[in-house]
Amino acid sequence: MAEGSFFSFIPQETSEKEQIDCRKIAVILPAYNEEVSIGSIVLLARKYADRVIVVDEGSTDRTAELAAIAGAEVIVHSSNIGKGMAFKTGFAAAEGADIIVTMDSDGQHNPAAVSYTHLTLPTIYSV
Repeated sequence: MAEGSFFSFIPQETSEKEQIDCRKIAVILPAYNEEVSIGSIVLLARKYADRVIVVDEGSTDRTAELAAIAGAEVIVHSSNIGKGMAFKTGFAAAEGADIIVTMDSDGQHNPAAVSYTHLTLPTIYSV
């Protein structure tokens, strides 16, 4: 594949993080008022990643609290300054990770996709 190529797939939940790869994987989840979904997304992502980092974008609900209860590292912005800044904050917090995965916190992305990170090549930026 060419550098920067993108491909998609339908992931199948196959194994836990320990059976996938020995590289350190961090998942970044920007979140704004996602109290309905954030807990389950964090729990699922933790099955496949060493670290799950939730960047709360100034939510007015219990998003940050529920993410922390589910086991995420939580960083809270005092206001919603945009998804790009949430990613920037998350990438800074993920220092030391070999692989950083970003996904939405509303359940749009299946956290089992993280299990496919062992298939990535250095020139592929999105799985």
